[in-house]
Amino acid sequence: MNGFLIDQTSNRNCYFNLAFEEALCLNFTRYNLLGGLRFWWNENSIIAGISDPLSKNIPEETLLIFKENLEKTKKSKSKDIPPYISIARRASGGGTVYQEKDWNLNYSIFINLKEKKELYPINDSYSILSKIVISSLQKLGINALQAGKSDLSIQGDNSLLKISGNAQFRKKDCLVHHGTLILKQELIDKVKTILKHPPIEPDYRKGRSHEKFITSLPENFSVSVFKKSLKIELEEYLGLELKSPDLSYLKNSIRLTFPLIEEKYLNSEFIFSRE
Repeated sequence: MNGFLIDQTSNRNCYFNLAFEEALCLNFTRYNLLGGLRFWWNENSIIAGISDPLSKNIPEETLLIFKENLEKTKKSKSKDIPPYISIARRASGGGTVYQEKDWNLNYSIFINLKEKKELYPINDSYSILSKIVISSLQKLGINALQAGKSDLSIQGDNSLLKISGNAQFRKKDCLVHHGTLILKQELIDKVKTILKHPPIEPDYRKGRSHEKFITSLPENFSVSVFKKSLKIELEEYLGLELKSPDLSYLKNSIRLTFPLIEEKYLNSEFIFSRE
């Protein structure tokens, strides 16, 4: 069995990124893959969980502006990123987040559930895969720990501070565990103005506002070193080397991505399925 590594640095909008993620998952077991790792980013985007209600997380004015511009987004080429805030819904659960280029980093771990049966129980899968990311951060001097169901946090002066949110979805015996690391204080400053206080929060948040609950990684945090560290940790868990993906797998996944964009991720019925 093989494993893949995709370090995506191309300028793609959030609808392509989410559809591509699902396409990679749908084709995963067909190519006899055991695991995979993808790094990517979204720009100027609000991303809601599969069941998260938009109106309880996003101000009304922001939703109205997005609705007015949605048709323009549909007509734009997928490689273009709209100048206004994009709102999208992902395949995984969890809460609504804001993402911006260079202010956060997204990582996705793909696992073959037929081969890694210990990941079938959801709580176990979060524990095992979170430990892989935590170990990677520890190599960079970041003493993170799992908090709540799926957050990664560090110890602040008086309480735990969130540095990463994570979520999962599963299709055709493939598990996708994806998360985002908060790299810059600017992201937090934007979040507090663009997102409401979440309607559901983990116990350890204790009602704290965004700026008192979320923190960024240190200024000297190296994204490139973290990428190498996470690759090594995942390879150790899988027992194989992660390499550039098979060209056929990549092409077929990209081919599947564009119908998913049109039929799902840019479909207003899907985006506003929980308004």
